[in-house]
Amino acid sequence: MKALPLVILASAAAMAACTPSEGSTRVAGPATVTMAVPAPSALILLPAILAQRLGFYTDEALDVRLEYFQAGSKALQALLAGDVDVVEGVYEHTVHMAARGQSLTSFVTLGRSPGAVLAVSPRSRRTITQVEDLKGAAVGVSAPGSATHFFANDILVQHGLSPNDVGIQAVGSGATAIAAMETGQVDAAVLLEPTVSQLEQRLGRLQLLADTRTERGAREIFGTDSYPGIGLYTRSAWIAGHEDTARKLARAMTRTLRWLHDHSAEDIAARMPPELRGENTGVYVRALALGKSMFPLDGRMSLRDAETARRLLALSIPEVRDAHIDLSKTFTNEFLPAK
Repeated sequence: MKALPLVILASAAAMAACTPSEGSTRVAGPATVTMAVPAPSALILLPAILAQRLGFYTDEALDVRLEYFQAGSKALQALLAGDVDVVEGVYEHTVHMAARGQSLTSFVTLGRSPGAVLAVSPRSRRTITQVEDLKGAAVGVSAPGSATHFFANDILVQHGLSPNDVGIQAVGSGATAIAAMETGQVDAAVLLEPTVSQLEQRLGRLQLLADTRTERGAREIFGTDSYPGIGLYTRSAWIAGHEDTARKLARAMTRTLRWLHDHSAEDIAARMPPELRGENTGVYVRALALGKSMFPLDGRMSLRDAETARRLLALSIPEVRDAHIDLSKTFTNEFLPAK
């Protein structure tokens, strides 16, 4: 699976391997972990990148190599193919794969809502004022089988439509999603921040049919204050053989979550790579200020949260609805620091 060209590596100090002199004792270097990050510009996915920028992986003697993918489904494929060790992606993928007989485990939760919106394109030729008006419309998602696709399906079904009632189009994320909305290639699309704010800066205020960027918005859609969004997940076999590495990753990520809550949107933006902030830092900062509540503090997940995700997936995915899934095997809090 080929990642996008930009690959951020850990610091040189963490990567350097010294050759011991004759007769000396060899000291083990940092553990190397390849982590897939889909749609790296999306705010909900910033913890993995921020942890690296803050040096938290290096503090744990980890050499974490981030590889960027265009969508979560592509990152999942890379994991299943053995091309990466860990994915920063949506918990729903562990449930969906469990229904297919694949054993994946989420071991730290980094988002308590999807952080997605369903927005109407100002260039659409259709009159769309509610979700029900999307019947027969073209709806953009980052890629088929991605978290944005799951989100679109959930919203459609909750409003009495079938996923087959719309034409799903892959529009990627960031600039390509903006272009699809600006040109009217799609009538509506599922978008993440900062794409939403960037698009509104160019076209004016968007009509939003669903919005999970805030706790209130997520509660209105999912009926709960806590929905398992982004997290770190991997193959269950990998985690069984790398428990110490998983524990170090979980520790670095929970430390990042605490840092996020203790710092302003301006401080967070200043730590992110310029190419991910975009041309207008002010827009990025405003999006961060709005979406900070998406990030949990302790990285934990409950069985109730897992069941909420399974229930919503089952609305639009028959194999999830029909499968007997032991949700307790799809996530663990074992590697998180004690409260």
